[in-house]
Amino acid sequence: MNVRGLISKAIFYLILFFLCSWAIKPLLRPGFFAAHDAVWHIARFYQFHLSFSSGQIPPRWAPTLFNGLGYPAFIVNFHLPYYLMEIIYRLGFGLVDTYKIVLGLSVIASGFFAFLFLRSIFPTLPAIVGSLFFIYSPYRFATLYARGAIGEILAIAIVPLVFLSLELFRKDKNYGGPLFAISLFLLIIAHPVIFLMFTPIILLYLFLFSQTRIKSIFWFLTGCVISSFATLPYFFERKYLMIDEVYKNVFLEHFPNLFAILRIPAFGADLGSPFQIGIVHWVIVLLSIVAFLKFRRNLNGIDKLFLISIVFFFIGLFFMSRASIILWQNLPFLSIILFPWRFLNLLVFSSAIASAYLIFKLRNNKLLSLILIVAVIYVSRHWWGWVGQIPNSDNYYKNYQETTTAEGEFTPKGISSQITNFTSKKIEILAGHGDILDERIKYNKWEFKAKTSEDIFVKLALLYFPGWQAIDHGNKIPIIKNFTMMKNNYNGLIVLKLPAGNHQVKVAFGETPIRLLGDYLTLIVFLPIIFRMFQLKFRR
Repeated sequence: MNVRGLISKAIFYLILFFLCSWAIKPLLRPGFFAAHDAVWHIARFYQFHLSFSSGQIPPRWAPTLFNGLGYPAFIVNFHLPYYLMEIIYRLGFGLVDTYKIVLGLSVIASGFFAFLFLRSIFPTLPAIVGSLFFIYSPYRFATLYARGAIGEILAIAIVPLVFLSLELFRKDKNYGGPLFAISLFLLIIAHPVIFLMFTPIILLYLFLFSQTRIKSIFWFLTGCVISSFATLPYFFERKYLMIDEVYKNVFLEHFPNLFAILRIPAFGADLGSPFQIGIVHWVIVLLSIVAFLKFRRNLNGIDKLFLISIVFFFIGLFFMSRASIILWQNLPFLSIILFPWRFLNLLVFSSAIASAYLIFKLRNNKLLSLILIVAVIYVSRHWWGWVGQIPNSDNYYKNYQETTTAEGEFTPKGISSQITNFTSKKIEILAGHGDILDERIKYNKWEFKAKTSEDIFVKLALLYFPGWQAIDHGNKIPIIKNFTMMKNNYNGLIVLKLPAGNHQVKVAFGETPIRLLGDYLTLIVFLPIIFRMFQLKFRR
């Protein structure tokens, strides 16, 4: 490529960057808006940082939440957003700015990945239109500015990267396969729910367009296995938590008003609700269907892609309607998705493909493209603002000691409602006589010495969860998880029974067998893939 070509390409990407970054303009303001989950995510990240810094990789335990007792905040939670925040935070940014930077970069990345995916199929102009339709949707802004859902924002940015890697796999069987596995891995650890939602369309895309289905399935499964460090605890250790109990049938309260989604004035329909894809998106979907019916001849790959997107558009719409209640009640994977309106992500992605398809079928009409770009940005302006403001001080989040949850969903089952009252003493003898000496308390590791002439029961102001182990002079000792004395119920705290004598006790949080299996699977599969990609790169 000559110099003029490089300059033109650079100018083009700068324009695309400007169009994508316009959506995050409110993030550039000082402070931070009162998004629903923002405080929790920032406080939770700081706990992630503490565990990471203390050597617990991957972080599982939030050491100072739950009134200082600790909390299993990262067992069934996503990981990738916090790893990215860890990188930004270590560059010297504050906690709030770190959060805002990852949000903003995720939005911009979603536009670029959408463009690159669509550009691998369509000409440049349709790809630009489609990428902007992917960003400028009311629901995307609700996720960003009303909810502050950093995991979902990041995951939806990775979705087009997954499809881009599938397209690259069609063209380069050696290099594309590992890219597909890694992009799938990133999607899973960014937000497992979004991965579950998009799995059917990913698999259908794979079967329809892949020339080597067996290899495609191999790399799909490889991506799933790489994420085992996160997914095995997610599925197999959620049984220890309250999450499935507190969110049982929660979907019944979260079906969006279909009249509002369809932009039809009706009683009870809030047409200003951000839980919609947008009026311009609806127009495009309908026009693209008309274009398909008018211009179809023999179905080619682009027509098939459009059909897939439209089919899943209406499947997503169905799962947001109360007509799908019986499926929500009987399909386990839907209960994990929790909220029917999350299927708006599927509608937004499908409508982005539809917009690119429409422009392509109309022979890359420049005037229509310009009108659509202006319209979709202008109409979405109502959802760019922020309401209220949350604390901007790092100390607020460093000293935050609540659960960072809406319903206590990460709280272990069977704990006493009294245990948060027993935190004044970190290590305390509940029964018997003796002395506690030389206390050394770190985030995920507690050490102390005890000298006693009789059996004693020692209480640690520490929430029990599988992974905590106690060792006395190198020998493992049992942890008493359910202990009641007089009127005090200590169920859920770590209590140790020590016989008469001298003791040197270490209590540390580590990996359970299922977590270790996940960790090893991730390492065993991931490292060869990285090695293979470097090998291919240098061979070229």
